[in-house]
Amino acid sequence: MKVSVYDILKSQNAVFHDDGLRVFDAIKRAMENGNNEIEVSFENVRVCTTQFLNASFGKLLLELGEDAVKNKVHSESYGSINSFTEKFNLVWENYQEKNKLFIEEAYA
Repeated sequence: MKVSVYDILKSQNAVFHDDGLRVFDAIKRAMENGNNEIEVSFENVRVCTTQFLNASFGKLLLELGEDAVKNKVHSESYGSINSFTEKFNLVWENYQEKNKLFIEEAYA
């Protein structure tokens, strides 16, 4: 199934936390409906912030876990977004750091 960021936001800018939550809701709904492969398309999106990515993909990671996100959710058509890969990697690093701290506190 394809989830279009542009179609959800009706904008070329994926910037705000609330925008990310709207995309998160669409991805989560698709997963709950049994879609095992979800392509998140950034076609026609020109600006994307880490704030947006934290609210969408970061929240997916926190709620569904790394394995579910890695295995079922894939991004595409983000080539026109400046530094997308760097921003996306920051979201993963942030998740991993939070997860590491949570585990350390649980076993302390």
